[in-house]
Amino acid sequence: MNSIEATERLIRAFLTAYDDRKLDVIVDSFDEDGELDISGSARVIGQQEIRFAMAERFKQFEESIGDIVILNDGNGMRGAAEFTLRGTYRADADYLPPAYGQSYSLAAGLFCEVEESKFTRISLRYNPMEQHRQVLES
Repeated sequence: MNSIEATERLIRAFLTAYDDRKLDVIVDSFDEDGELDISGSARVIGQQEIRFAMAERFKQFEESIGDIVILNDGNGMRGAAEFTLRGTYRADADYLPPAYGQSYSLAAGLFCEVEESKFTRISLRYNPMEQHRQVLES
């Protein structure tokens, strides 16, 4: 059984690893068959696919996370975080115009399911249309 505190620590550790671009820590926080959904991208399943997807994201975007507020479901099985995702667009992504160092700042959320102290699912959500607008105007 998961505790609320353990789930909140796992979420904070994931966000810190994302902020620090620590791919091994990110991948290790997932169950072997974990799922990752990021706005603008296809769902990936399994640690190796998650590693590949996050490595690609880190090539395309240099991002930092701030203003974090962590929420939970009261039993440790699900959690969420609201935060600001600030970034620089470094390499072309399929759903955005060509990259040349454009900046953006987005309200974002992470929603997760946890079993045995590992993520079984993370959904990272932000408004891709707002990201597109900011990239065009930057």
